Amino acid sequence: MYLGKLLQTKANITPKTVLFYRMVPHYRRALYERLHEKIGLQVIAPDHDAGHEDGLSIVESAPWLQRHPFRASLLRHPSAPVGKVLRDLRPQMAIVEAGLNNPAMWALLGHRRRHGWPRILLWGHGWQMGRGFSTPGDWLSQYGRLAPFALADGYLAYTEEGAEYIRRHLPSLPTFAVGNSLDCKVDEARVATSIAATELATRPLTLIAVGRLTPDKRMPDLIKMLTVLRRQVPDARLILIGDGPDYARCQKLAAKLPENAVHMPGAVYGSKHLAGLYAQADIACYAGAVGLAVNEALAHGLPFLTLDDGHGKPPFHHPEIAFIRDGETGIRIPKNGTNGLAPMVQAIVSLQENRKHLSDIRRSARRFYLDHLTIDQMVERFAEAVIVIGSQP
Repeated sequence: MYLGKLLQTKANITPKTVLFYRMVPHYRRALYERLHEKIGLQVIAPDHDAGHEDGLSIVESAPWLQRHPFRASLLRHPSAPVGKVLRDLRPQMAIVEAGLNNPAMWALLGHRRRHGWPRILLWGHGWQMGRGFSTPGDWLSQYGRLAPFALADGYLAYTEEGAEYIRRHLPSLPTFAVGNSLDCKVDEARVATSIAATELATRPLTLIAVGRLTPDKRMPDLIKMLTVLRRQVPDARLILIGDGPDYARCQKLAAKLPENAVHMPGAVYGSKHLAGLYAQADIACYAGAVGLAVNEALAHGLPFLTLDDGHGKPPFHHPEIAFIRDGETGIRIPKNGTNGLAPMVQAIVSLQENRKHLSDIRRSARRFYLDHLTIDQMVERFAEAVIVIGSQP
């Protein structure tokens, strides 16, 4: 592997690296721990983590984590003490979230321009996925962000789609598709048993959705979809895991269905507990915006179904929509001007009627995860980008 040779021949050029981020959610622990071990990464985060307000489980302390007071700013993100961190740590490389509303990005790019250090790697989606390309404001936001991005030394994209967007518009900017992964610990034997149950239809067709019950995910619509689906698949059921602002609404809709139709255990933490619930499912699905739930479902060998009318049209998905590949890891179902529930029902009924095909897609989803989305692969790509940029004259 290129990274291995680079580490052997240029071990002395691994740059001292810091990463500025506005919060440290628990799902990033494995990534940061391993990057700390591999390249000595230090993460700079606020002493009051914004993850609390977002309902996320956060990392309070770790050897790789330095917490500092972040000031309120006129922009959406708090302002990191960039100058103090650079003076105290003297890093050769800084990684920062790419975004026009991130003061740390502007401060780091300005320092690099004035003083010649540190080298800057931006980490982001590519284009702004929270809005489209329809209005003049959209276009200004999407393309206006490219000018400051061009001042960086490199760009780390969550997906190959995001990397291609940056390469197309900024061809001279070194761009790396590092992926976006979770440390999913999965029992292969349990997955195989679950896939066999899918193929042999030894249990009712079971859907699963895992995530914060926020409006962008449209979880209440998923229960409405189940209501329609049960007219054709009477014993179909849904496992809905998570809490959040839409929990009560989902609970009210679920109460209109038979008692065993919807299982809502609330938020579930810990891979062992989640694994038992994933093992009961045949298909993962959302009616709204998808994110890292896609990775976790694929790790458990579950195809992911969601509604998608393409880039720049709602629902505005997170980068992980790129991991849903029709017929290989799931189905991206066009809404075609509707609420999308009828075509989702049709897609699920079609899979239910061909359990062999469904089980094959489950195996394919698991293979895709192992080939592309493991945390070890993300660490390798991240470290390679840091070392490649650090080795440039």
